Amino acid sequence: MSDGMVILEKALNELPGGIAIDVASGSGNFARAVIQCSRETRMVVAGDISLKGLKHIPDTELQNILPAALEGDRLPFPDSTFDTATISNSLHHMEKPEVVLAEMVRVLIPGGTLMVREMFRGGNQTPAQQTHN
Repeated sequence: MSDGMVILEKALNELPGGIAIDVASGSGNFARAVIQCSRETRMVVAGDISLKGLKHIPDTELQNILPAALEGDRLPFPDSTFDTATISNSLHHMEKPEVVLAEMVRVLIPGGTLMVREMFRGGNQTPAQQTHN
């Protein structure tokens, strides 16, 4: 396992639990990782603009993962709904990433956890960093 994956798994293990939202969830892989690695997270809302990719979530996982059609810049939840908000490898696709991040913070409870996993580009990268950070 690469150093980056070890760091990610450790961060997921340390999530505070409760209810999470994964924005721009795609096929739900990161939502699954949150459920599998975080012993305390009870449910993840896997939100994406389309439910097409989310239809691949196995029925056995749907008790803990709730697929939802939504747009990251207009989350249809009241303030302070979630204990954790995550986004993985999607922010670079957003037209206004700052609006998406502000929405994610808005739906977090005070003191909640925001986790951003994103690709980046810069100088002096290791081979692992050239793909993910």
